[in-house]
Amino acid sequence: MKSQSRTSGEHEAVSILYCHGWGSRFDPSKNKIRALAKMRPVAGITVNYTMHP
Repeated sequence: MKSQSRTSGEHEAVSILYCHGWGSRFDPSKNKIRALAKMRPVAGITVNYTMHP
C-alpha cells in the first residue's frame, strides 16, 4: 500500500456500515446509532443469521 499526501482541507468520504442482527434490526433512532452518526454518516443493514447463505 502506497502512502499518499493530501493538501489541507481534503477529506475522505467515509461512512460507518453498521451490521445488526441476532433477533433485532437496525434502528437509526437508537442511542448507539445516533452517537455514531455524530462522527460519520451511518448506513445500516439487518442481517438474518438464522438463514443459511
